[in-house]
Amino acid sequence: MSDDPDMFRTPVLRIPLKHIPDEGRVLDIGGGGEGLVSRLEGKRVCAVDVLLNKIREARIYSVESQWIQNDARALAVRDRVFDTVTCWFSLSYLPEVNDKRQVLVEAHRVLKGGGLLSIIGMNIPGNTVKHVFDAEFVLPDDYVSKMSYAVSGGQEQTLEALIELGKETVFQIEGESDHGHWFELSMRKT
Repeated sequence: MSDDPDMFRTPVLRIPLKHIPDEGRVLDIGGGGEGLVSRLEGKRVCAVDVLLNKIREARIYSVESQWIQNDARALAVRDRVFDTVTCWFSLSYLPEVNDKRQVLVEAHRVLKGGGLLSIIGMNIPGNTVKHVFDAEFVLPDDYVSKMSYAVSGGQEQTLEALIELGKETVFQIEGESDHGHWFELSMRKT
């Protein structure tokens, strides 16, 4: 929490990360910065980020992923080429629901039939101006990556809201888990 009434700050959350359960190619939307998915899945990942400096930052981990500077609302990728798309905390950087919807539409377009969309997101209340999410991500090799994400508040981004967006974009809900300040959601392209 914060003394600033316009800012919400989570406690430091410990979040264990697991390997992507499906085989095949992974498109990681918002894959710059810490490059968590690239660090987990290596050369099978194509990471997309709108900011070149975030791509450069992620490349310090010497992973073998491919990197593309691109806006996820209009991906420069052919239809049906990825087995998995990940949006781990990236949707929180898009405060407008229509932008989140467009990212899910694009994820659906680039996924093969039966492909997996994996979302990890923050629950962002609607009554703040700024939302700060502090976390320690624990990778399968027990390496701990500490991060602090500062995003626009007022989004009312919740697990339920993203489930509804997923259904609107013709995804089938496969699994969901709400952890209070954050959530996990997996959906399949039907």
